[in-house]
Amino acid sequence: MTSTTGQKLGAWTPELDELIGRLRSQDHTWEYISLAVGRPKSACSDRFYTSIDPELKNWTPAMLLKLDQMVESGTPWTDIAATFNKKIITCRHQWATLGKGKYRVKGYLSSSEALNWKQHEIENFWKAWLKHGRMDWKAIAAYIGSRNERDCRKSFRAIVTFHYVTLTSRKARSRLLLGLKNNSATDRTASKWTPEEHAALLEAVMEHGLFSDWSVIRDKVKPNLSEDEVEAEYYRLDGVAIKVEPKPQVTKSDIKPHDGWTAEDIQRLNTILMKYSSLPVWTKEAAEHGVEPSEDDYEKIFDESGGSGGSKKSGESKKSGESKNSGESRWSGVESNSGETTNKTVPRLPPQFETPWTNARVHRLKRLVSQQQQQERATDSPINWSWIADHIGPGIDESMCITMWHSMPERSKVKYNPAKYWTKKDMELLEKGITAYGRGWALIQQNFLQERTIESIRRKVTNLQHVRDSLVATQREIALNQKLETPDLDVDAFIHDNLKHNPQYSSINRLEELMKQYAEDNGKVRKVIHRKFD
Repeated sequence: MTSTTGQKLGAWTPELDELIGRLRSQDHTWEYISLAVGRPKSACSDRFYTSIDPELKNWTPAMLLKLDQMVESGTPWTDIAATFNKKIITCRHQWATLGKGKYRVKGYLSSSEALNWKQHEIENFWKAWLKHGRMDWKAIAAYIGSRNERDCRKSFRAIVTFHYVTLTSRKARSRLLLGLKNNSATDRTASKWTPEEHAALLEAVMEHGLFSDWSVIRDKVKPNLSEDEVEAEYYRLDGVAIKVEPKPQVTKSDIKPHDGWTAEDIQRLNTILMKYSSLPVWTKEAAEHGVEPSEDDYEKIFDESGGSGGSKKSGESKKSGESKNSGESRWSGVESNSGETTNKTVPRLPPQFETPWTNARVHRLKRLVSQQQQQERATDSPINWSWIADHIGPGIDESMCITMWHSMPERSKVKYNPAKYWTKKDMELLEKGITAYGRGWALIQQNFLQERTIESIRRKVTNLQHVRDSLVATQREIALNQKLETPDLDVDAFIHDNLKHNPQYSSINRLEELMKQYAEDNGKVRKVIHRKFD
């Protein structure tokens, strides 16, 4: 394994595993854990969910059996992870371990003994089990309401064995086999993109913006793909308009001889780009080499473009041309005012009056302006036209971008969806979702926050953790400075007193308490299941 700096990293040690487990139990972010461990955050996350997570020990035989059935039936890993409320990498690891025979289940109940309890009855059974104690069938039946004592006592082992196994997996297998049978030919071509679909994708992004819900764009353009696949296809296009144009016919008379580029030509081109390009890569090179445009350069460019004002300082330029060797001049091959030419002739620069706006650049301008407009609505910051000009290409400045944008008649017809801000009601629904499903973001999105994506919900929690960590770090620094004057100062109490009225600090602490409570309650249920099988 190598780090981002290219240094080789050693194997995972028990000390590193213990550190990752301790930091994760304190609900630190992966960025924080990455800095503490000295490994990439993706490596720390993968290590935790495949080797360190205490939840790995809580997989029941019924869960492993269900996992094996879902994988064999071809269920996508995203659906499997949502079913078990686990990470995809955790499910993959458990299935790979199960395949080696370590946790292989040696059989299961026949169909005649299959459990016919509903999901809400099973959930109420475990709640009553924790509340009233073991084997109190009368109290458990009263809590469930729809079952008697005999049903609870007789079905207890079936509930334990098939806690997560339902007829859903069998129906999913039947639907999958039927779909593969009927659509085997169409499925292979469903993921291919046509030029019309590319154009529709670019138009949809122009309408909804880069920061909107990609599921809306996917439903409009290509519903059979996932949101990630549609977004990846857009970034692969890089904003270049796709147009079907006939291939031009080239005759022998159109072919011009090409002498090839010499080292001197390349050096001259690099010098021109360092002098006049506004792209960051060339401005950086110009600063490193000390290259700056001169007044003589501008006059020569003006003369080259057909201007008549090149008589200024014509005598000086002529003398300078005579005193310099043609090989030393940066502009060798350019015709001087006296009519003399140097040994080499290089291609002329584009005339100043020739428009630099191609179809691709116009489309890129629309895309970048729409992105800046949406950012302007969210942050009240003005449009950065200089940034737009740098990203369109050489020869474009901010004034040209502004002029071109205001000359477009269709710019006022483009509609943008406003950004979806998190309201107080959204946060209340998020708390209810975490209370019911813990870190099961897919289930929270499905049952509480349907208008938001799974990534949006996960990102909201992560952002709150980042803000909280930043606030705590600032207050800790203040507390440590005061502790020098007041040795008895309680740093943690000082931090909490100063931040307890901060809404973001209080919100993330509340969410983490709910996650911790859910993990504890879920752990009690799994301990009961393990004791039964042991």
